[in-house]
Amino acid sequence: MVRSDTDNRLALLKAERRSSSLVGTIAVPEYLHPDAAERQRLRRPQLDEVRDRFTETVREKLGFGEALRADRGGATRRQLWAGLGEFLAADAQRKILYWTGHGIQRGDDGYFLACADSWQSGEFDPARAVSLLELVGFLLRPEYETDTLLIVDACSSQSYNSLGEAVRHAVELERDPPVIRARENRRKGFAVIGTSGADAHVPAGRWVTWLEEALAKPDFVADDQARPFEPSALYLPLPYLCRAVDARAADDGLDDPAQRPDCREVRALPNNFLDNPYYHQSDRPVYTPAVLTRRKPWIEAEQFGLEENSHLSRHFAGRRDVLSRIVRWMDTHPKGLLAVTGVAGTGKTALLGRLAHTSLPSWRETLGPDLDPATLPRAGTVHAALSCRGQSAHSLAAHLREVLADVDGAPPLPEEPVTSEKFTDAFEELVGRAGSVNLLFDALDEALPDQAYAIARHVLNPLAATPGVRVIVGTRTQPRRRTTAPAEEESLLDTLELSVEPVVLGDDEEARASITGMVLSVLDTEHSPYRGDARREDRDWTAEIVAAQSHGSFLVARLVATGLARRTTVAAEAELLAWLRDGGMDLRTRLAEETRYLSEQPGARRAHEVLRALAVIQGPGLTPDATWLTLANALCEAGSPELTLEDLRQVCRSADGGIVATQKDGARQTAGRIRHQLAHPSYGEFFLSDAGLTAREAHRRVLDTLRARAGGDWSGADEYTLEYLGAHAAQVGPDALRELFEDVGFLLRTNPDVMLPLAAGLARDCDGAVLYGRVAGSFPRASSPLSASVLLERKALFSATAFVSHRDVTYRTLRPADGFLPWQEYWTDVPPDPPEWRRSAPSGGARALSWRAGVGAVGLTHADTLTAGGLGEIQVLHPESGARLLTRRLPRTGGERGRPLSEVREVGAGARWATVARDDQTVYFWRAGARMPDQEYRWGGSVRALSVAEVEGESVALAADGDRVWVWSWKIGTHLDTQLKEVRTADVRQLAALTLGPRMFVLAAGAEGVELFEVSRTRNGVDGLHACRTDFGMSLTAPAMAAAAFAVSPREGFLAVADGTAVYVWRCGAISGPTPVVERVATYPSNARGLAFGWYGDEPLLAGYEEVDVRIWSVERSEREATLVLNAPREGAMTFEPGGQGLLAVADGPYIRVVDVVPALEARYGIQRRPSNERPVLALAGAPGGPPLLCRAWHDQVRISRPEQGDPAALPATELAHDGRTVTAVAAVRAANGWTVAAAASRTVRLWRLDDSLSVITHQDIPLGGDAGQPARALSLVGDPAAGTLRLSVADGRRLVRHEVPADVSSAGIAVREIRTDRGFCGIDTRILRDGSYWMAGDLGDQLQVWTEGEHGVERRVLLTAGPSCLALGELYDDEDDASMPMLAWADHGSVYVKDCSGNESIHPPERLPGNFPDVTSLVFAGPVERPVLLLCMPEKVSRAWDVWSREWLDWPGIPTRGYDVHAVRTAMAPEGLVMALQGEDRCDLIRLPHTFFGAGTGGE
Repeated sequence: MVRSDTDNRLALLKAERRSSSLVGTIAVPEYLHPDAAERQRLRRPQLDEVRDRFTETVREKLGFGEALRADRGGATRRQLWAGLGEFLAADAQRKILYWTGHGIQRGDDGYFLACADSWQSGEFDPARAVSLLELVGFLLRPEYETDTLLIVDACSSQSYNSLGEAVRHAVELERDPPVIRARENRRKGFAVIGTSGADAHVPAGRWVTWLEEALAKPDFVADDQARPFEPSALYLPLPYLCRAVDARAADDGLDDPAQRPDCREVRALPNNFLDNPYYHQSDRPVYTPAVLTRRKPWIEAEQFGLEENSHLSRHFAGRRDVLSRIVRWMDTHPKGLLAVTGVAGTGKTALLGRLAHTSLPSWRETLGPDLDPATLPRAGTVHAALSCRGQSAHSLAAHLREVLADVDGAPPLPEEPVTSEKFTDAFEELVGRAGSVNLLFDALDEALPDQAYAIARHVLNPLAATPGVRVIVGTRTQPRRRTTAPAEEESLLDTLELSVEPVVLGDDEEARASITGMVLSVLDTEHSPYRGDARREDRDWTAEIVAAQSHGSFLVARLVATGLARRTTVAAEAELLAWLRDGGMDLRTRLAEETRYLSEQPGARRAHEVLRALAVIQGPGLTPDATWLTLANALCEAGSPELTLEDLRQVCRSADGGIVATQKDGARQTAGRIRHQLAHPSYGEFFLSDAGLTAREAHRRVLDTLRARAGGDWSGADEYTLEYLGAHAAQVGPDALRELFEDVGFLLRTNPDVMLPLAAGLARDCDGAVLYGRVAGSFPRASSPLSASVLLERKALFSATAFVSHRDVTYRTLRPADGFLPWQEYWTDVPPDPPEWRRSAPSGGARALSWRAGVGAVGLTHADTLTAGGLGEIQVLHPESGARLLTRRLPRTGGERGRPLSEVREVGAGARWATVARDDQTVYFWRAGARMPDQEYRWGGSVRALSVAEVEGESVALAADGDRVWVWSWKIGTHLDTQLKEVRTADVRQLAALTLGPRMFVLAAGAEGVELFEVSRTRNGVDGLHACRTDFGMSLTAPAMAAAAFAVSPREGFLAVADGTAVYVWRCGAISGPTPVVERVATYPSNARGLAFGWYGDEPLLAGYEEVDVRIWSVERSEREATLVLNAPREGAMTFEPGGQGLLAVADGPYIRVVDVVPALEARYGIQRRPSNERPVLALAGAPGGPPLLCRAWHDQVRISRPEQGDPAALPATELAHDGRTVTAVAAVRAANGWTVAAAASRTVRLWRLDDSLSVITHQDIPLGGDAGQPARALSLVGDPAAGTLRLSVADGRRLVRHEVPADVSSAGIAVREIRTDRGFCGIDTRILRDGSYWMAGDLGDQLQVWTEGEHGVERRVLLTAGPSCLALGELYDDEDDASMPMLAWADHGSVYVKDCSGNESIHPPERLPGNFPDVTSLVFAGPVERPVLLLCMPEKVSRAWDVWSREWLDWPGIPTRGYDVHAVRTAMAPEGLVMALQGEDRCDLIRLPHTFFGAGTGGE
């Protein structure tokens, strides 16, 4: 239905456009002349046919409907004027007038279009012809204003054709009053095409032929890389049609552009004047713009100078060519990215601000006809205009979501990380539901340190790749705010995935003309000596001189104009030129004068000192408060008196837009605050150098001052310090940043968007940075000051992660901290994660990785590099700093990025470095620093494998497609000239090349077997392959999925093949003789689909990429093995660091993880994954005077241990087996000086008796009988001290099976009468109270029942209608009355209830606890029975605790998320407090709450 409605709307739109359009034509094929011979010479009989072809083309291809022959009443001048009058008066919104016939140039009289009677007297009579100027003036009559295109297709009757010059004269020299009036007042477009240029003989009808040919080439690409005939483009802008016709004219031999057709505009025609003949409606409305009506597209108008009465709104001038190019791009591209770049001060921000401004209908109405239609985006089609200045990728994405939330019909945009695929998926949904969007981003180079590249890669590039999203970015080539870590990072323009060549602003004619207009406007302001008509001449020449001297800098020209406007008199020409020569156009001189002027204002004497702080600030600006004052005083020169708040406020009152810009906080921030920043970032260097400070020294002063001000207590630090102190430290140096990463109090309160990107660079030697890198991505985002709940959640995540992997370093700093958390970490079964750091992967994740060893020299081609292959691109980065050194991209086809690169291989170093990669169709070759492939090979097959190596100064690349092996070679040098040496038929699925000294071997693995080849070499180099007579002694179980080779010396190496069932490893030696010696050394059961060799020292290592993890084996030491768990696997993408450090880079979702595998091997690291159909269950049983007993079920085992505070995760556990059946329920109890554990699996309950050393004494099985497919889901085990027995209850369908078992489990005991119900049991709980009574509670799905057992048997005490998600049975003991009260708790559809089950059922009605709790998964009564508390447990947290005795919530914040979902919670008392077990899917943690948690006087008993 949606598609049908869209098609109907499109059909109606097209019909309406056609009915409101008109193509008028005039063809003059016959001319009256008294001489028959001359009459014959003038005849052009083919013009009628040309006219018909043109009319048909325009109507069929370009969207015009009605047609009018203006010459149908005859072709004399009088008759044609009558037809032109009819054409002009016709009611149409779009008109084309096509005139074909003779044209005559009559010297100074002008250019004339001949009529049938123009030669009637024998001589050409201008009075009987139509002057081109006259025709243009006639069509420009204001009472008939409409979008009009005039096409003059005149065949000259003279040898010299001056039609192009005549057209230019008619519409551009502005000598004609109608043209002048139209330029000043006309709102509609008007353009003239002359079909031939200067001195070019163009036969009649040739231009129409060029038009037809141009429209027949849908693959035409314009000079700005636009594809105007793209099927998703609804309209065809006239300039692109003219360029397409121009290209056909050039192909026809008109090499000189002056000879070709020309198009001139009085007012630009709109881009939707012509339809695109190749438009095809798709399901995605990429050319139907979304509508933004409820707000303006910016967060803070001041960021673009868009505020009311701003410099931009009052003084912007010119820039027509640039603006019209951007608007055309917006109208013709279905998606993509366009960059606007230039050196500082060239007007990038003003240009984008103008674009945003002119998209507002209200603003366009205010300016009226002064706006050039070619520079106007369609009204309301700039949907976001955002500045990256002081932003991170996360904060910029938040601003974008805020703006686009008000687009009509837009779905909610989720707050997903920018690296998440869901981030871009949300924009696809936005386009699908609301329409296409145009997004403007300015000042990319002004983002927070290390964030400009992140914004480009993770926000802008993915957005621009989304159909229906067009991104325009203003930026310099390099970021202004850099960390001090040295890096040869690529430019921002190279990082951006540009769809077309960037718009470069510089010192050109258009820039100078625009600067002239801007200066004229500034000089004509109030109080200026240049103001008024009397001073127009002075303004004109002054503006021209300033523009000529500006070198394209709007910034300097603006300051100059502002200074001149403040003068009391007009500067004479000689005075002005002298002033400009003496520094008038120097930025520092201008800033010094502006600052001096500001300092002369009342109370602003120290303006330069006050404003110096703005030179180093991070973020969007400062408010005039204590923070600004602190920064300013920190940067004052030694001995200067301290600035005061009054100094600060006086300067703010006096500062205007010349040096200081102000902006009001948006809705997401504190309303009404005014922030100040320098009007341009370039001003910062002036204010720092004025005090003799470098940027690094200034940041050091700020860092030291703000840290001293906090005094180590970050809880009272101001918002700016907590947000941006890390950014200052990053610009001081690694040591300063390291100090912050070692300060836990700061890390918990600072902004992760600022600090997290900085952590990776210190991950090798700073434990705090590694920990922060692991956990900060999960921190809840909030602005300062943090609420207590947010701070607690951050502390919980930090503490839980530190306890696992950083216990000996960072965690030790947490333990002494008084009151860091209300609980202590007690124990965890998660082994310490090996050290690692993360790098951002290419968009869509890394599909292939390669780590190249450098040669120790500085420079891209000499340093170590980590290369990642992604979707249509290869990113080369520095493995230590993470800096992107180079991006290689595949050629774009149809605007798409290309196919995923499945393998990337590298060879050589320095200038000899070459990169070879493959997708599933093509093999690509790059040399050294090339960005586009130097060579490509495709042959129609499906490329499956690739390998590259070098031998004796020659490089060899091999590729296999399953049927053939292809061999290329090239001499190592600066030139990459690959030669195809052999195409060998063979069943080869995987390849690996091994170089041993002067010999190279190739491991080839196919569907069934493994074969070894050697590369043949002659004196001329590589010659091909020959098979080695080597027996691998085995066949593959399945087709090969991966192969790898690794040389450990010039004479020996290793080979490995994976077939999906196992990994086979051989040692290969080339000691003597022609045949290498191959010996199998290991077989590892594994479903690996990727392999990589590496080493640690002299220890060979092998990694296997399995489905959800990576296995690492020590090839020669079988006891060393580890497993790394992956979050989002990428098919086999991994590589070892080549220098023997034991570092493995592996692709995992949006990241590349670099892991130190040596500690993992030493600890046999591995986290077991629980099958998805296995429910985590556990039990925790307390014991007087010692740690509790922890029981964790895993598959068919129960792991039993008694961890003490701080025990290692590898604490030995007793494993109780259940004979291959999955354990579904477990319980434990302390009785008879030992332990009893009960576990249900399938239809059997097994009980084990253990002593205090946790050795098994005996075990008993209790069969349940019945259907083996219905396992028992719940059981309970309690000890009866009075009887010396254990009571076992098992929920089994509609019955509660009960047994009494001896405390020493000497037998299975006796069955006790079952409790039967008419509903099935979903859960149970049982309890023996202090008074000896035995209580049982059952969840029956839509009922709750409670029973007690006494002398008279089982008695039901409670029957409630409810839909519980969980229940718990507890006890409240009244020591005054010596009374035990059974307490039942349950959760039901967001509510939690507690009921006292003592006495008659109606005595104690259920009590609903205050609050709403929609996700309660378990309830736990904890603590002493005199003062029990009820804990509400949810997947993300343990919520508040209900004091059962006082019937109120405890003043306790709960336990927030620890980074994993909790499936089960159990508690037990210990000597030091309450131990709580939190069981996740694959993880169990114990934490301990102090006795004070339960209130004073309980003693914890």
